[in-house]
Amino acid sequence: METTSRGCGRLTAWRRTLLPSLSLFLSLFAIAPAAKAQAQAQAPAPVPVETNAAGYFHRGVQSYIFGEKSNAVQQITTGLYYYPTDPQLLGASQLLKKKEDEKKQDQQNQKNQDQKQNQDKKDQKDQKDQKNQQQQQQDKQGQQDQKSQDQKNQDQKQYQKSDQQKKDEEKARKEQAKKDQEKKQQEQKQSQAQADKDNKDQKDQQGEAQPATELHMSPQEAKQLLDQLKDDSKVLLFSPTNQPRQNQRGKFKDW
Repeated sequence: METTSRGCGRLTAWRRTLLPSLSLFLSLFAIAPAAKAQAQAQAPAPVPVETNAAGYFHRGVQSYIFGEKSNAVQQITTGLYYYPTDPQLLGASQLLKKKEDEKKQDQQNQKNQDQKQNQDKKDQKDQKDQKNQQQQQQDKQGQQDQKSQDQKNQDQKQYQKSDQQKKDEEKARKEQAKKDQEKKQQEQKQSQAQADKDNKDQKDQQGEAQPATELHMSPQEAKQLLDQLKDDSKVLLFSPTNQPRQNQRGKFKDW
């Protein structure tokens, strides 16, 4: 009994607190025939737990205050089944419906916002990825261009080097040919000079050989030569007249 008294006291306090606000709120709504039909269409018939409409109304309000929204809807719906024309139950039903619609709308708005945020993030990511891809393509193209330019420069240097190398080789070949020609000419000059020297030495030796023979003839050799000349003279005295005279030899001194 004491517990029941406490519950009644609390319910009475809630009635005093909520009734003015609910009355003001319920005055804004007209009786909706659709709500009546909805309440009457509930099947099977709910078990009655209250003997009047106010009991269902207060049960529904109490459940709503404690956050038991499903139980609140059930109490109001049951009350409307037995008391379909009660203004408080109809108003509470409209309020609960409005709150439910607002909740659904908030959920839908939140969902839309989340979707929008996700889409924005996706778009930002796509833009970033696209930008990175473009940057990578530009970097790749830049590397290819640089590589192509480097290859071109290398080919140009190689061509210049090859051309210079050919010029250097041609120059070296001409210089070597010139040196070979000069060397050949020098050798010819040396050979000619040596030959001239040899001829001169030979002539000098021949020129010195005859006087040396005459000057160094011994007395015995001179006598033999005179005797030989005398014999030759005798041969000439007895030679036939028709024979041609032999040329006399060179005169010699009478030793």
